[in-house]
Amino acid sequence: METYFTNQFIYAYFKGISLYAEMSLFENHPRFHDPNQIDKYSHNFLFLSNQPIHHSLITNYIALTKSFGFTQWVTFSPQHQDQLISYLHAHQPSVETLVMMAAPITTLLKRIQPTNPQVQIESLHPNHQTTFLNFNFALDLEYGVTYARGNGKRIYNVIQQNPLNAGFLLAKSQDNMIGQLGYYVFDSIGEIDEFYVAEDHQKQGVGKTLFHHAIQLLQSRNIKKIMLVTNPTSDAYKIYQRWGFEDVLSIYQTRIRF
Repeated sequence: METYFTNQFIYAYFKGISLYAEMSLFENHPRFHDPNQIDKYSHNFLFLSNQPIHHSLITNYIALTKSFGFTQWVTFSPQHQDQLISYLHAHQPSVETLVMMAAPITTLLKRIQPTNPQVQIESLHPNHQTTFLNFNFALDLEYGVTYARGNGKRIYNVIQQNPLNAGFLLAKSQDNMIGQLGYYVFDSIGEIDEFYVAEDHQKQGVGKTLFHHAIQLLQSRNIKKIMLVTNPTSDAYKIYQRWGFEDVLSIYQTRIRF
């Protein structure tokens, strides 16, 4: 991907996070903080944006965030990742590498066709609130009750409060919710997030039908490129590649649990 487009994707990535988390500066590095739910790792972190990083930055940020039960950094730079690991070797940090992927919307429209006409696709509406929250609670319960209760509510509130930049689609079968997909709009970039199909409805064309509906909707809003972030070792990553997504850059998340 050209540098111009890469910078657009990075901008959209952080704009999406900013809908959920407050952004401020910590020693000249952008800090994202969700005060309503501090156990949401991806919404509570320090973005390492300058070279080089210093030991004092790391220790000061640990002191600030240790009460969360974790401290998290995010960077797009392998050099930052190496520096962090060298500083944190005694703390046994966990490291996750994610991949930002992107594709032209015209490519996706050609490759992704709806294959399950029985699936109903609806935009999230206040009438869906209870169904939506119950579905997300069950989906997130593996991360703990507090997280599960808060995450769905936060998504719902952001979607309702930012109709120009955010939306959510529900996949339903016989009035039962079986899948979901969130999307965000920033200039000509659309981002896909929270894309999930219930396990007992997977491999039935539900995901393709849901995704196709989303990109049609985004095309109507003059979106030119679609981005998403996923784990490169997941089955979803291989599916996205078949659909036409290509890697843009790696995202390194480093975390210490306390």
